[in-house]
Amino acid sequence: MASHDNSPNAREGEILRKDAVGEQALENENAAIPKTALRDPFARPGMPGNRGIRYESDDSIPTKYRSKVDKAIELAYRLAFQPHFNEVFRKTVSTLSGKELPRDVYFRSLEKMVIHYAETSKDARLLEALRKDEEARKSDSNYKLPPAYSTINGEDVWLREFQLQKKPKAIAGSIMHEAAHLAGAPTDLLAEIALESIHNAGYAR
Repeated sequence: MASHDNSPNAREGEILRKDAVGEQALENENAAIPKTALRDPFARPGMPGNRGIRYESDDSIPTKYRSKVDKAIELAYRLAFQPHFNEVFRKTVSTLSGKELPRDVYFRSLEKMVIHYAETSKDARLLEALRKDEEARKSDSNYKLPPAYSTINGEDVWLREFQLQKKPKAIAGSIMHEAAHLAGAPTDLLAEIALESIHNAGYAR
């Protein structure tokens, strides 16, 4: 499990870290669904009711942040229907991972994503990453804590509370960024710098 950050303090680690669409559809609620919920077979893939992204029930996002995260998920999925963003994402992550990834790799990353609340997670990988980041911050007052963590080539994403206090577009930026790691992007400093290209095409964190 590895934390990541786009500051000079970013470091290598192991693993821890998702045509226009109708505006009306994107405003619907329940952007993410519980792991046990059924998907609507009549909804277009990526639309509310037919999204693979989901909340982890054991360490789920608190109710007070849920509406903002739902909106952030809507914004993140909106990018999946923008050809320019998808190509920037695909090219960037393909280069970083050393693999030629499919055109819809961003959508696939969102579809397999499981969102966790970092502050209450008991996942051993996350706890170790948080411990290392706290140690780094104590030894360097300029160290910037990562706003989120994810599993490289995995499906898990942990959002920090301080990131959830930001506006939905910034949270969407974290979801978008972690989708790159789920697709295989590493977490070293050079990779984090390269991933700025997807933020330039999408959302800042």
